[in-house]
Amino acid sequence: MGRGWGGGDAVGGGGGGEGHRDGVTSPTHLRSVGKSFKSIRGDTLAGGELEIRILVDDMGPAGVPTARGFSALVDTPGPRILFDAGPDGEMLLGALRREAIDPKSIDLVVISHAHPDHYGGLPRLLYDRPRLEVSVPAGAASAIARKLPKASVIRGEPGPRDLAEGVRLTGDMGGAIPEQALLLETEEGWAAVVGCGHQGLEAIVAAADGDLSILVGGLHDLNPNQSMLSWVGRIYACHCTPNKRVLSHRLDNVELGVVGTVINVPQA
Repeated sequence: MGRGWGGGDAVGGGGGGEGHRDGVTSPTHLRSVGKSFKSIRGDTLAGGELEIRILVDDMGPAGVPTARGFSALVDTPGPRILFDAGPDGEMLLGALRREAIDPKSIDLVVISHAHPDHYGGLPRLLYDRPRLEVSVPAGAASAIARKLPKASVIRGEPGPRDLAEGVRLTGDMGGAIPEQALLLETEEGWAAVVGCGHQGLEAIVAAADGDLSILVGGLHDLNPNQSMLSWVGRIYACHCTPNKRVLSHRLDNVELGVVGTVINVPQA
């Protein structure tokens, strides 16, 4: 079994009227439920190892289904985390089957932001796992909750929260599009898993205390000439990153993140 990890206040999903919770507009029927979690994954990683596996992206090997959207499975010695859920349920469940991942082994879902190509597969997953906790940026909690089954357990993240030792959510990073990222502490610095990175690379680097060794995901407004690209040890450019083919050819620290890419790094 994986290492125990902390839960916290969560709120139910579904449609409904509007209210306020923690200063964020949310459906009035959302309710607080205290929870404490332990990993339900049957297997364990090698001691101190972290693994990021891209499940859904707009690029992949020949014959492997691709789609506009993003999802990755993040394995830690503690929680097994599904980061984003792709555009639809069949795409997500197909990816999990292809990688021999039992949906029942997922401890937590983290949704980066309220765009359907990042949460669209979630309702189908929750059909089988109705009480699986879903972490969302606080500013997007209302919008996402309305798209999910009423019994869903949703937690709005207003700011940073540690899920386990060396596993941290940034929480809502602000901006016009509320978004959060997942940070993993490695021997080389922090690794970040991001959805579209609407807040920009600078905000992600800042969330990692200026020490970002790996970035996996999309960077929506990335300028290929941005000098800050050199601040990140390795970038796996995924869905939503403009000119990612050019970047992967131009810069030694950028490569394409595609369906099936697996990144293994030692935890700090």
